[in-house]
Amino acid sequence: MSGYDHGMMGGGSVPAAAPCTDHKMMGGGPVPAAAPCTDHKMGGSLMMMMNGGGMGGGMKMMMDPGAHGGGGHMMTFHHSTSAVLLFDFLQIGPDPLSYFLGLVFVVVVGVARQELLRISEQEHLGPEKRALLYFCQATLSYLLMLVAMTFNVGLFLAVILGLSIGYYRSLVHHQQAAKVSGKSECCA
Repeated sequence: MSGYDHGMMGGGSVPAAAPCTDHKMMGGGPVPAAAPCTDHKMGGSLMMMMNGGGMGGGMKMMMDPGAHGGGGHMMTFHHSTSAVLLFDFLQIGPDPLSYFLGLVFVVVVGVARQELLRISEQEHLGPEKRALLYFCQATLSYLLMLVAMTFNVGLFLAVILGLSIGYYRSLVHHQQAAKVSGKSECCA
C-alpha cells in the first residue's frame, strides 16, 4: 500500500500534503479517493496517520488546531467559560452565571465524594452498605477525573477545591470524634 492510510478519529481536515489514498472513516465507510483531502471532515479533534509502508511504518497523533470551536477536545489547559460536563445535556456557559453554577456543582460533587469515603469507614456499617457506598464513591471519583480531563482551568480547580473541602471536613469530623471518645489521634 502506498501513501498514508488515514484512520480518522478526531476533528478537522486531513492535511493537503497527505496523499488521498485508502481513507477509512470511523463508522462512516470509505471516502472517495477523488475528493480532495482538505474536504474530509473528521468527527473530533485527534487525527491518526499511519504509514502503510511496511515494517518501518509508524503512527503519528496530532491535534487539529481548528477543532476547539467545532466540538473537539482541547489537550492543553485552557480557560473558557463554556464547557460540557460529561454529557451534552450538561453544558455550562458561555454566560458567567451558568459557568459559576457549573463550578459550584463540581465542588459539591467533590465534597460528596469525600463524605461518602468518610461514611464508608464507619465500623457499624454492614458489608452491603459499605459495598454500595464504595460503588457510589468510585463512580464519583471517575466522574471527577473526567471533569478534570476537560483541561478547563476553572473545572480542574473546582474538582481540587471540592475534594479539599471534603477532606478538611473529614479531618474535622475525626478530631471531634476523638475528643468525644477521649482518645488522642496518635493512639486511636
